[in-house]
Amino acid sequence: MQKTEFQFPEFINELVVDDTLFARAYQNSVDQDRAVLKTCIAGLYDWYGPRKQTAQRSTQVWRSGLESTLHTTPVDCTIILFDASLCSPTRLLAALVPAVACGVRNVLVARIGDEDSPWPEAILTGLELAGLELAVNMTGDQLDELLESVQHGGGTGRVIDFREDALQCATAGNIMVMCPRFDSVGAIWLDERTGLDLDAVAFAHPDMTFSVFGAEVPLPNDRFSYCSANMDDFLATPCTVAFTQTFSLDMVPTSSQLVLGPGLEGSWILPELHPEFFESHRIFWTTGV
Repeated sequence: MQKTEFQFPEFINELVVDDTLFARAYQNSVDQDRAVLKTCIAGLYDWYGPRKQTAQRSTQVWRSGLESTLHTTPVDCTIILFDASLCSPTRLLAALVPAVACGVRNVLVARIGDEDSPWPEAILTGLELAGLELAVNMTGDQLDELLESVQHGGGTGRVIDFREDALQCATAGNIMVMCPRFDSVGAIWLDERTGLDLDAVAFAHPDMTFSVFGAEVPLPNDRFSYCSANMDDFLATPCTVAFTQTFSLDMVPTSSQLVLGPGLEGSWILPELHPEFFESHRIFWTTGV
């Protein structure tokens, strides 16, 4: 029997963010900020795809007589959730672009709560540049209705939840949930020949604070604090992300999960998010008879 094509429930159409808001945000953005977002999008496409195949099947015959077949397809939908606690356009892109690159056809970005407050224009611009077609405002009750529709509609789904009050149902039936978590502190090492663009860092990560080490230079705003010129202090700083021109493992903080260099200061990737997260796997075992 042919599988019915997946569709989000119709009530979603009543919650879509007005196209004029995307257009206004794009018009209000400046060239250098759009360049930061485009660089992030390009890097994520390089890392995750894009995938050209819509399905994969591999069959193996084992010495025991077992025949195994692995059938892999992209999931039917991916839902990305955030709230007012997330202001970074590139961290949202780090969830959106991989889903698209890995072949997911139905991708929805939903801001939960704060229905009356405006979306950050940097986020709208990032979504516009990434080609997202479905961005919505939702209440918690509407989210429950959406997830129930996916669960009982026979489709396969993935949820990436950036909210502070993230979903607790890590996996529920045909829906798998990832809740990225990080310490909102970054460490920056500057040397005399630094090519790091601190303005790009400030634009892409407006909800983080940064400890700066090495050379003393003018800092973009009060979320950047100069600490010391000592490399050992930099290496000992607890942080999720480090910004440096040096990519030797012994020259970056051991706590850092992500290290970004010149030209990529405004980018982001979720180290725990792999292409397999967006795939549905079916395994067949037979005896070969």
